[in-house]
Amino acid sequence: MAQAQASPPQIADAPRPLPRAQASPPPSPTTDLARLRATRPHPPADSLSQLLAYVRRADEFRGQSRPDSVARYLHRAWRLAGARQARQQPVVIRLADQLARQYYARGNYDSTLYYFQQAARQFQVAGFDSIGYPTASRELKEVHLAGLLAGAGSACRALGRLPLALRYYERTRDLYQQQDAVSGLGWTQCLIGETYAAQGSYAQAEQAYEQALNTYRRHAPRSNGEAGQGVADVLLNYYLPLLLEGRGRHPAAYASTLATEAVALLQADNPPAALRATPSDALLLTHLSLVPAQVALRAGQPAAAAPWLRRARAWLRYGASADTTVAGWPARDLPYAEARALTLGLSAWQQHRARPERARRLLAQAVALLTQNPRTAPQPKPRQALAEIALAMGEPAPALALLRPLQRGYRQSGSLLPLSQLTELLTQAYAQAGRYDSAYRYARRTQGLTDTLRQAQQFAALAATEGRYRAREQAAQITNLTERDRQQDRQIRLGAAGAGLLALLALAIWLALRTTRRLNGRLAAQTAQLQAQAERLGELDVAKNQFFANASHELRTPLTLVLAPLETLLDHPTQKLPAAVRAPVALAHRQARRLSELIDRILDLTKLQAGHLAVQAVPTAVAPLLRRVVASFAPLAAARSVALHGAEPLPEELTLLLDADKVDQILTNLLSNALNHTPAGGTVALTAALPAADGFYTLTVRDTGPGIAPAEQERVFERFYQSPQNQAQGGTGLGLALSRELAELLGGTLTLASVPGQGAAFTLRLPAEAVTV
Repeated sequence: MAQAQASPPQIADAPRPLPRAQASPPPSPTTDLARLRATRPHPPADSLSQLLAYVRRADEFRGQSRPDSVARYLHRAWRLAGARQARQQPVVIRLADQLARQYYARGNYDSTLYYFQQAARQFQVAGFDSIGYPTASRELKEVHLAGLLAGAGSACRALGRLPLALRYYERTRDLYQQQDAVSGLGWTQCLIGETYAAQGSYAQAEQAYEQALNTYRRHAPRSNGEAGQGVADVLLNYYLPLLLEGRGRHPAAYASTLATEAVALLQADNPPAALRATPSDALLLTHLSLVPAQVALRAGQPAAAAPWLRRARAWLRYGASADTTVAGWPARDLPYAEARALTLGLSAWQQHRARPERARRLLAQAVALLTQNPRTAPQPKPRQALAEIALAMGEPAPALALLRPLQRGYRQSGSLLPLSQLTELLTQAYAQAGRYDSAYRYARRTQGLTDTLRQAQQFAALAATEGRYRAREQAAQITNLTERDRQQDRQIRLGAAGAGLLALLALAIWLALRTTRRLNGRLAAQTAQLQAQAERLGELDVAKNQFFANASHELRTPLTLVLAPLETLLDHPTQKLPAAVRAPVALAHRQARRLSELIDRILDLTKLQAGHLAVQAVPTAVAPLLRRVVASFAPLAAARSVALHGAEPLPEELTLLLDADKVDQILTNLLSNALNHTPAGGTVALTAALPAADGFYTLTVRDTGPGIAPAEQERVFERFYQSPQNQAQGGTGLGLALSRELAELLGGTLTLASVPGQGAAFTLRLPAEAVTV
């Protein structure tokens, strides 16, 4: 969410206009051209002098903030220099570079890409010695070419051509790597990671960000403070959203570790007095202190966030003068107003439960800094970060005030990923505000954008697969040609070795070798086929899990929008529904709740398989937990005329260190399954046993149902499996599979013992440590 101080991007800064009250009205184009014609003589006939005149006019229009006129005269100069290409090639390259930067500032990315490509092509055709920098070293010229390629990649990314942008960025990275340009190398690796994230390839994005961090870490001994700023830039501007959303293999707490590392590097290279005296460094340390606070608040630990917020407020005092700076590049600037707004927002989030009124005042001050301060440009990232805080506090009105002005800019830029994130936040805000029609409209937009992004991701994966296939084909051809050359050399040597018996012996050996090669070739082909099949099965399994995760996630938002109105209709205190209407509405509500539970089970299964579901053990009183679980099924048991017995009285003081939510979920699935398969007049019982010699506690759910045949006792734990004799009972076939995997996640086991006609007994054994409260 926070943003760090970074080196300026390769694209030129756009001048910031004066406030409306101070800016004089610009002259009309007719008056301006007439003044230029009156004050300047007509360009001479010599093409070089005319070229210089065009460049001077472009510089004058740039000083007047006239981008259209600047681009027109630069284009004339570029065409004139192209006609003198043999002598003016360096000028052609410089003019193309300036034109590309000018069009990028205006948002014309097609023209930006064209001129960057022209500049890079002329640069490579001319060679390093004819670039027009006679005193520059070869290293500086290569870095200049890297800047052109990076600019072309940025234009491609703005146009949504992500595979081409990756190719440009990889060429840029190789040039920076050859010359050990640490800042450029780390920046390019971050751009590569950002492009992979836009494709949805989060594992590759995380790998690129880790490479950027390692680049700055290797540079730490000779960085003079640049290593700390580099690590902070990678974390705050690129890596942090990936970690907070849980899309990588590292947990969110890893962001706090990186923030602490960046602070340590900054303080190791600069004394505290120097950091306090530099507003930009003070603001950077402010944002780094906000990262652990945000991680703690997302984890539901406001007390752990309090010391980090105090540290952020302490550093913020020394960055106040940074609010007077002009933000040339908003996405990389750290103005004081934005840092203060984020600090106030996180402080409001930390206090909103204990002191709600004060939290609302702090949130209002933060929103005012980003929406009403004339010195602060409206930036998307701080607004979205503060809007997420407002939604977490249950305050949709400030979130809507922050988010709605961003829609036009995102639509004009054509960037699908930021626009989809914005529409998803607007969906949540409208849903919290009770405006379900608007929430549904934005949910539809988010779905459309998500489908478009997924298609781009699939296209990128297909292109990568095709590239790997072609590379393997080329390697196989090279291997075949090499093997053929070796065979020919061997045959020539054997043919020249002798005659007679030696020739016959050599021929026999050659035949034997040929037969062996044929057999080895067949074996290698079979091995390759088996490996290809194994890879294909692995890809299909990954695609299946990704499909379930995506489908479940995309169903959750519309299902929430269905449940909310139904619950409002059923529970309205003053407007009671007629009995004839209430029955079908209640039926729809029950079925929607059942579908929501199914989606939650599928999401839990995908999280388990991906390794993203962690165990959170806390001290738990066992007896109240078991009574609560059994009591939740008492109405269902009474409705079905089934006797439900809880566990034998356990010591009330028995407290175990375990994950109560996951144990609750396992017992809920087992009791629900037992009640579904026990006929009227039957019995369902939950029993508990104190730990045996191995330290495992045992919980058993028994029923007097029809039992399970021996051939099906292992298959009932498979996903989506339902016994043919029990399909009439309903269910999804996920409860027992999820329960066993949760038991294994807790370090225990879930087993079944059943005799047909005598019921079934499911036994949960799990390790737990007794604690004293």
